[in-house]
Amino acid sequence: MRSGRAARGGRRGAAGRALGWLAVLLALLLVPPVAARPAAAQAGAPPALFGVAGHAWWLDPHFDQFLALYRDLGVTGVRVAVDWKQFERQEGQYDFDIFDRVLSRLNAAGLEITAVFVTVPPWVASDPAGCRASEQGRCDVPAAREPQLRAAARAAVARYPFVRRWEVGNEPELWRYLGHDAADYLRVLRAFYGEAKAVDPDVQVAAATVTGWDYVHWLYEQADERPWDVITFHPYGGGAGDADPAPADVAADDPGTGLRTAEIDRLRAGMVAMGDGAKPLWITEYGWMRDPATQAARLRAALAWMASRPWITTAHLHMLHDAYGETYGLTATVPPGGPSGPRTRFVPKQPFYDAFKYFPRAR
Repeated sequence: MRSGRAARGGRRGAAGRALGWLAVLLALLLVPPVAARPAAAQAGAPPALFGVAGHAWWLDPHFDQFLALYRDLGVTGVRVAVDWKQFERQEGQYDFDIFDRVLSRLNAAGLEITAVFVTVPPWVASDPAGCRASEQGRCDVPAAREPQLRAAARAAVARYPFVRRWEVGNEPELWRYLGHDAADYLRVLRAFYGEAKAVDPDVQVAAATVTGWDYVHWLYEQADERPWDVITFHPYGGGAGDADPAPADVAADDPGTGLRTAEIDRLRAGMVAMGDGAKPLWITEYGWMRDPATQAARLRAALAWMASRPWITTAHLHMLHDAYGETYGLTATVPPGGPSGPRTRFVPKQPFYDAFKYFPRAR
């Protein structure tokens, strides 16, 4: 669910930033060195790493095609946005129909669902017209609307008891009033966490980042109670045009992933330094806009590298199909461009498709 390129950093004090990086440095020095090439390339990757990111508005009209492809590929989990603006278009009137259809069928098929609570109905925002025109630029949740936010979170979690994983927000740093400042994101995260845990204390609630440790440390600084069970990260290369990561963002043992693997390690080291080493990290989106041969090579490298980090407990490739003029998909959308319709087909892109399908899986 790409919503822009990776934001770098945030508005934090220099002293707090320095202390955060010092904690990471100390934690990294205590981490045992990893073999030059991940052993998982031979041993196989855990099944939970074979997830894909999806969208209800694509799944709903094409579910049979998607499920057949999931089964052929050996997909184990699907990440799906549950859009607040979609299920409560008018205040107090919930319409979960599309999510009822999609989530119940995914669950019946035995797929692990990671749901993302995201977006804001325009009627919630301080500037409804601006929110309609520019979600990331103008949507907010005023303090007076927190009861409506809590009610929506409670309704969503209670409606889908089979969904055990919830992520709050998608790349929150890129939303001007919902995460660019960590305090704004924490207001939403705290509200969702409290309501989710009231419904089911065992559900997992994740805080999200596309930036990495700098943003997450900002969350730690402002939330002593730590209203999250998991951190999620999107380690895209970064920069305009889906550029490759800078050398400093690539881990020493990276076998050619084209991802910000060093930032993944920094996140883990920071969590350990903050006493949260028992909490996992989820990679809820990753991928590349490259030719299928390059995508295949990078996917093999990424699965092997992630498998060498046992604290990465789930991963979702972005995504099953090409869309929105982007070519991240394991399949090409035919015909390309335009709205999807009853004749839309999804054709495997080789060798990318088979790289996912045949990558060795740990038992």
